[in-house]
Amino acid sequence: MPQIVNAQPHHIAQLLAKPLDPTTAASWTISSGGRPIAEMLQQIAGLPSSYLRALLNDANEAVVLWGAYEHPEGFGSFWAINTLEADQHRHFARTRWRDEVTKMHRLFGRLGTTCYNRNEMHLRWLLATGFKPIGEVRSEPHPVPFTVFVRELPACARQ
Repeated sequence: MPQIVNAQPHHIAQLLAKPLDPTTAASWTISSGGRPIAEMLQQIAGLPSSYLRALLNDANEAVVLWGAYEHPEGFGSFWAINTLEADQHRHFARTRWRDEVTKMHRLFGRLGTTCYNRNEMHLRWLLATGFKPIGEVRSEPHPVPFTVFVRELPACARQ
């Protein structure tokens, strides 16, 4: 049965050994200016304020990684990356996403992210979990549009 766990370094290697969702991989590559995904994930994992989670398949291999880290502007910078196999666990993940987002809110209070405008699955997921679009940015060196999202947690819910 699939399960959600705190992500460990070996989960990054497991995820990257599988075929990534092409739109998700493209969004990471474009937004990073071409930096390798493995390098970016290792950097995020090394941040002291990082919150990292993994969805494991029946073989205990990571098929989705997500989390947040403290952005210099004082909010939790949310991110996610998934393999093609993740689609097989869509129902399981969907039933648990709201709890996961709430956990991140308790740590950071406010979450922000950007989403490649062609990544329809992630755009739908962000809207369904309460993220609100607040603008658009273009990633250099390729002027590709990304939507900027935020999700606020009411002050009374941060305890």
